[in-house]
Amino acid sequence: MLSFVIENIIATGLFFLFYRKVLAKEHAFRLNRYYLLVALGLSAVLPLFPWSNFLDFAPSENLKPLIVLLAENGIPQIGEGADAVSEGRSFGLSTFFVGLYGVTLLFLLVRLSGRVWMIFDLIKRYRHDVTNHGNFRVVTLNGDASTFSFLNFMFWNPKEGLDTESEKRIWNHELAHIKQRHSLDVLFVEFMCVIFWFNPFLWFFRKDIMANHEFLADSEVLKDNDWSDYADLLVRQLFNNMDYDLGNFFNKSMTLRRVRMMKDVVPIKRWKYWIVVPFILLSMVTVGCVQEMVVNDYDGKYFRDLKGEKLIVREYPIKTYKSEVVINSLKKEGLVIQRMNVDNKKGVVRLTLKKGEWLDGNLIKIDSNARRSFSEEEIIKAAQSVGANKIEKITSPQDSGQKRLEVLLKDGTKKTFRR
Repeated sequence: MLSFVIENIIATGLFFLFYRKVLAKEHAFRLNRYYLLVALGLSAVLPLFPWSNFLDFAPSENLKPLIVLLAENGIPQIGEGADAVSEGRSFGLSTFFVGLYGVTLLFLLVRLSGRVWMIFDLIKRYRHDVTNHGNFRVVTLNGDASTFSFLNFMFWNPKEGLDTESEKRIWNHELAHIKQRHSLDVLFVEFMCVIFWFNPFLWFFRKDIMANHEFLADSEVLKDNDWSDYADLLVRQLFNNMDYDLGNFFNKSMTLRRVRMMKDVVPIKRWKYWIVVPFILLSMVTVGCVQEMVVNDYDGKYFRDLKGEKLIVREYPIKTYKSEVVINSLKKEGLVIQRMNVDNKKGVVRLTLKKGEWLDGNLIKIDSNARRSFSEEEIIKAAQSVGANKIEKITSPQDSGQKRLEVLLKDGTKKTFRR
């Protein structure tokens, strides 16, 4: 979940910054529309792609052997340790954030449904004032709202006190929205904002997609009109009522930006659109690298780290868990243990695994007293000082007031470490 959120935000941010810095001032509005929609879709899909199968990362040169400290019964003793506490906190935080996501998602979904319902309720109320005009319908309003369009409906307000020429311009503007199916873009981006509400860049995307719709419609009107007269009409219509915000309103905000785009007509720099594909490929590689970094964030301080491999989490019932059986099975699959802990609530041993090669001395058995009396760092430091592959078992005798570790080697000799 965390990795997806981070990758989604990074992908959306890259695509948005590219649009704002490179494409936003260009008058190729149709190409900009395609870019914005494709970029929005890719930002949701890229984090789901299994990049580790395609991107090859070189392993770090200074790798330490994986050391897993096992209790005598084969199960790590962490029920009273720091790992168990951090796991409980992690569970509580994840539950909180999942709950927050669900509540916000539900709220936004209900809100979006309500906005759509308002428009169809307007159609129902004025069903006797609906006329067919070929591929679209006109709903004649009684001053309830400014003229706007949604899907193949034009909601026309004849009581705005405009002259015939101004009405014609507004009519052509809304007709351009209908013919180019801008409402489908609006519904798509609104739905994306509901699903990915946590992504700040998505809301900027939403604003720019709607602005681009206005540029497209304005450009259609300006084919037969002078820009200064049309700009004057925009300013006069600025403060009209807009209760149905899913619709494409002639007088939507961004008036100054729209006027500037009409006035500053410059040749399109087509080379900018040729670099879109390389930029998307570069973004894909960037998201892939971030994906691996996020996935590998779970690796422990002393664990072997083969970068570029995804982690696998498996759970085994405590009652039937046998370390030798599990380890032999993992060796056959080419999986090594990155982390082991016990979830006493669920009654399972949870293993975090990664593809890799087992090393001699990967597993060291340790008795429960040593686990309680010494930190994991102290135990691993002692193990590394004698060579992990030489150790049979680590204990901490209770026959002395002074705490000490006894490391039993495979050749029968014993090393003692005192605190």
